[in-house]
Amino acid sequence: MKSVSKNNIPKIHQVNIEQMNSLLPLLVNDNYLFLDLNGTIQRYSTNTEVFFNQIFNSKIIPGAPFFNQIIKDERIAHALESFLKKNLVDELTVVNIYPGGRKIALHINKVRFERKHIGYNCILDRTDFDNNQIKRVQLTNEFSELFSQTIIKGRELVNELHLNLLKNDEKFNLLESTLDKLKKNSIAILSAIETINTVITKASNSISILPRFPGVNVRNIMLLNDNELAHYIIKSMIKTKIPSMNVFSFTDTVEAIEFLGSHPTDIIFVDIELLRLCRWNFIEAFEKLELNLPIIITSTNVDHETILKISKFPMIKGILANPVNQEDLINILSK
Repeated sequence: MKSVSKNNIPKIHQVNIEQMNSLLPLLVNDNYLFLDLNGTIQRYSTNTEVFFNQIFNSKIIPGAPFFNQIIKDERIAHALESFLKKNLVDELTVVNIYPGGRKIALHINKVRFERKHIGYNCILDRTDFDNNQIKRVQLTNEFSELFSQTIIKGRELVNELHLNLLKNDEKFNLLESTLDKLKKNSIAILSAIETINTVITKASNSISILPRFPGVNVRNIMLLNDNELAHYIIKSMIKTKIPSMNVFSFTDTVEAIEFLGSHPTDIIFVDIELLRLCRWNFIEAFEKLELNLPIIITSTNVDHETILKISKFPMIKGILANPVNQEDLINILSK
């Protein structure tokens, strides 16, 4: 594929050619838009018109806010527009959205003209749902069915044994007690499975914002989460792909701030629930350190209030949906 030539693009786009070339792999389908600083559509390709018609069942409205045209919830659209203006990294960022049950990847990077930021290059791409998430949902549904049948069979067994063991009350009571425990355990497992499915479903419909840092050699990572299992899972994902990476885990925000004050760190992953528990004190304490480090939020469900809150803190550069997808995680960490 040839590089972008200044002769092939309008004068106002004869800006940062390296940025344009970085988007070449994404230009194969040519679902391209140019947004101004207010996030409104200024230019777009013919293929993008077709894309809008097929995916969003609508026509492009030039000069109108972009996110309002692809997201029905105006609060989410407004929040993403705010994030675009305040938190977007200089390099490529991928925003995943799920309109109408589809997964749409929006590839965005900043455009500069004479060193001034003038807008955004955007490429739209439809991708399939995460096969791993689908498999997890299918697996948990199978478990759910299995344990439902276990409860039914247990009840049938109790009724049958009740008739046969009436003459031996002591043994019957013991058996009935044991089966009652099995029933309670099965119900507890069903509840846990329902919780897992809820988490996966929310993540499948949540928004993720995945920044790239090609100019940064990421070697030291901080994980801040009060869930020990989350630490183990994310560490395992990183170590299997990038074994040389240093991963430092913390469950306490105060200890994490003390560590940052004296140890080199390249990127921080912090769970949104922990931030809420500490009333965002970690972010405020982090600001006082005056460290130029990106923070990525991990969250099960991203609503407009979360995105608007994040937009108040420019150091927060992305949102990684829970349960964490290994490919998304590694893409953030890789150059």
